[in-house]
Amino acid sequence: MNNEMKTALSQPAEHTEVEFSVDLFTEASDSLSQRLGLDYLRIGGGVAALMTNDPTGFYWSRVLGLGWTEPITDDLVAEILNWYRAHGGSSVVFQVSPLVPQTDWEPVLKRAGFTAGGSWVKCIRDTSPPDIAPTDLQIRPLTEADGERYAEVYWA
Repeated sequence: MNNEMKTALSQPAEHTEVEFSVDLFTEASDSLSQRLGLDYLRIGGGVAALMTNDPTGFYWSRVLGLGWTEPITDDLVAEILNWYRAHGGSSVVFQVSPLVPQTDWEPVLKRAGFTAGGSWVKCIRDTSPPDIAPTDLQIRPLTEADGERYAEVYWA
């Protein structure tokens, strides 16, 4: 797969992750949202997600989807960091696809004090049916009655 195809597939994958994060935070119950300190900000064509009481450390406090529709600038990064500080955030991860059209985003983040960390991989495959593996697990759509248990398992 050439870089042009990878870039064409990467942007929708990044956008999907942005919308998933927003949906996850907005669909949480009020009590869960308050307990975890959930908040988010749509900014720069992406989203800044914040969980002030994240039981995983800081996995959920991240900035996603930047660089596709607007450039990542010093001013944008400063605005995002100010928002995190004002809302009780103590750490944040900027998750930027290496395939965004902007090529100078790394120095912007470096000037703001960020250092390179781990990397994420989004896997892409064709749409042919997958190989079937024998199992006794059941796969079924969740019903409204499953919602609370799903949320408990997901957040745990």
